[in-house]
Amino acid sequence: YDRIASKVIPKRFKSPENGELIRKRHMELAGRQPDEMRRVLLDFVQSRPLYGMTIFNVMTPLFSYPFRELVSYRPGTNCILIVTERPTGTAKYVLTTEQSFTIAALINDYRDIQFEPAS
Repeated sequence: YDRIASKVIPKRFKSPENGELIRKRHMELAGRQPDEMRRVLLDFVQSRPLYGMTIFNVMTPLFSYPFRELVSYRPGTNCILIVTERPTGTAKYVLTTEQSFTIAALINDYRDIQFEPAS
């Protein structure tokens, strides 16, 4: 396991314990069905802090809001207006970016998925 760990773990995360940790986790998961292992992998990936994030080239200070606080958005040629609502009030942001229509399409797609009726 040390040989595998040395090939796949970035140098800044390497430690002498990595091989043993991988071996223990491998033993815990041995014998599980492929569907169950896909679920384990998906759960792990979704637990990561940056899961679901997309990086865009935006020439404005960055901010973060939960999606449920998004009230509206309007893309323009070189910018996108984003309006959020919190108990403390409404906030409007104009982000300068050439990717405004891509960002708007992503928001729209996510909104469609989030509010789709369950079948």
